[in-house]
Amino acid sequence: MADAALLFQWRNDGTSREIHSKKLDASTHLLWVEETLRDPGAELFILMRGETPIGRIRVNQRDEGFVISCSIAAECRRHGYGARMVALLEEHMRTRHPRSVLVAYVEKKNEASRRTFERLGYQCMEEYESYRYTKQL
Repeated sequence: MADAALLFQWRNDGTSREIHSKKLDASTHLLWVEETLRDPGAELFILMRGETPIGRIRVNQRDEGFVISCSIAAECRRHGYGARMVALLEEHMRTRHPRSVLVAYVEKKNEASRRTFERLGYQCMEEYESYRYTKQL
C-alpha cells in the first residue's frame, strides 16, 4: 500500500491517460490496489533504478495465461527500461510458473509497447482495438 500514491500518479500521467483514455480518481485507484494485493493470481512489482522507482509491472492469472500490464515513469521512457522490466518478469515467471503463457494486450496507438514486445519475441495477433502479444515460456 505504500506505493499506492506513486502507482496512482503513473496511472494518471498524460501519456498513460492518452492510452487508457479516462482519468481515475484516487478512491477508485486505491480499491484497485487493495484488490490486486489480495488477488492470489496477481503479482505486482516495482522496477527500481538504484533507490528510485521507475516503473511497475503486474501479471494476472487468467484462463488464457498470465496477462501483463506495465508502465514506466514518464521521465524514464525511451531508455529500454520497459523491455528490461518485461525480461525480468519472464525470468521470474520461468521460475514460479514454468511453461506458462504470457499475454499482453497493447493499444494500437501504443507504438513503444508494441516495439518492446516484438523485440522480446512475442507473437502478435491483431484484434479489434488492440494487439494481443503472447509468449510461451
